[in-house]
Amino acid sequence: MSCLEALGAAVAGTVDLLDEASGLPKRAILARVKSPKLATSLHKLAKIYTGRTNNPKKQAAARENITAQGHTFDTLEIVERYAKKLVNKRRMWEVRETLTRLPADDRLLTAEAKKLVARLNGKRVDAPDKIVSARDVKNSTLMDLHVRGTGYKMEMVMERVRQYSADNNVHPADAIQDLILGADAGGSAQITPMVVLTLDKNVIGKTKEARNQYTFSLTNGSTITGLELAQADLTDKGYAILLDPFDGATLGLYQFDTPNPHARFADPLDRFIQKVKNPVCAWPDCGTGAEYSQVHHVHSYKDGGPSTEENFSVLCKFDNGRNDDDRTKPKHGHMEKIDGLDYWVPAFGGEKLLNMHPCAQGGAVRVAKRMWNANNPARRIAF
Repeated sequence: MSCLEALGAAVAGTVDLLDEASGLPKRAILARVKSPKLATSLHKLAKIYTGRTNNPKKQAAARENITAQGHTFDTLEIVERYAKKLVNKRRMWEVRETLTRLPADDRLLTAEAKKLVARLNGKRVDAPDKIVSARDVKNSTLMDLHVRGTGYKMEMVMERVRQYSADNNVHPADAIQDLILGADAGGSAQITPMVVLTLDKNVIGKTKEARNQYTFSLTNGSTITGLELAQADLTDKGYAILLDPFDGATLGLYQFDTPNPHARFADPLDRFIQKVKNPVCAWPDCGTGAEYSQVHHVHSYKDGGPSTEENFSVLCKFDNGRNDDDRTKPKHGHMEKIDGLDYWVPAFGGEKLLNMHPCAQGGAVRVAKRMWNANNPARRIAF
């Protein structure tokens, strides 16, 4: 057996190596392996996977998984890195046992670990009670109004308040009072209806007359013919989103004007698409909603970046301002498109990151990839 073959056999026997290192002090392991980094990893992992634990069943299952999936010290380090990020440390063995069931693929393991830890940390206990209360402000004639309600409805309320405040040049606090007391017709922000179109002419008709009479369904409960749709003002009536009839993939928005890649700014249709793909700012850990963010050029417009869907992302005003448009002068990092997803690239090297905010994980591209993975377990997409 060659030296390389011997090394490969040793690395493949991860559990055996951990068992052999179990109980040894770090200096004794170092004397045998000669590598400080490897000795540190062996010493730490041996304590976890061979030592005493409060969950011996999951420890035993994880050890079996390590051998079955061919995990190495490198992949176990990934598992431990994300297990440490758990808010509830009692669930660390749940993470270890779950992740070691996956193949020993660094990229897949990292992607799944991020999602698992984000899901576990994001789990909530019983939802807090809804609250409405008013309290006097000391030494004034003012009162504080406190309302705790359903998140999406509160966002709709605040959007209406901001709109009324801007239209009538009044403070948002006065706008809330005016709307509640009926100074304005009131109402809430409207959800824009969408039309689902098929690309198959065998369905909608092979002639212009047939297509004009075909009835489409809108998500507001109404219907519209092809002719009415072609004549409609989409800004008022709603946008039409094109869907692939086979796998549900989004193909684009129904529009009548040819996109201009030389335009300085994204048009309303581009903004709509980007908000569906990125419901919050794409910068890691940012939770600013897409409604309050800006469409960002991945490759800057001033450097020749086109105004096209493939070159757009969503960033809040703050992160858009600090993004490194000039890659030769790194400082804060920049955004990059990889397989349709928006990754943040560190300024001075390191792991490219997705925004793992709970709302960000509901973006259309990620949902589509999860659908694919659920239906194609043998051909999973790592992200």
